[in-house]
Amino acid sequence: TDGSANLGSTSNTYTLGTTVENGAQATFGNASSFGTGDITLENGELNYTGGSAATVANNIIATDSGTATTNIIDAGGATLTLAGNIQNNSAAANDTFIIQDGTVDWTGTTNDTSFTTGTLQVGNGTGSSTLAVNTAGEFVGSGVKLVLDQGTLQYGAGGTFSDNIYITDS
Repeated sequence: TDGSANLGSTSNTYTLGTTVENGAQATFGNASSFGTGDITLENGELNYTGGSAATVANNIIATDSGTATTNIIDAGGATLTLAGNIQNNSAAANDTFIIQDGTVDWTGTTNDTSFTTGTLQVGNGTGSSTLAVNTAGEFVGSGVKLVLDQGTLQYGAGGTFSDNIYITDS
């Protein structure tokens, strides 16, 4: 997707995956809007508009082409559970990943390099945002700046932080 796409509230069955890039926004109102393939974000934004709690089972892959990107997941004021695997395949050291407007609950498996560099930001300075990490294993590695901008970080399920994390309010 390059621009904006509204996937609506329908369930889709395609399997090839979805890429949201170049500042594009993908708005969705159903947890199955993306079919069964991976969701790849490269300077893209996912906006959930379903209103009530939902669980997205797709894998989420954050990537870049060697230059810094900002990827956003907007929960639309609801609780959005991400149950797929979470991967950060970014080459640039200063990428930003923002969780905003509601609660994003990460329950999927992370690889050991889910977030190793750049910025993981919870909140955008307006409204309330929560990132709930409920997966075992290391979620955030060394070199990550964690920004809480009217945001909350909840951590459970036996996961670990093994390196220094910088907590700031932008």
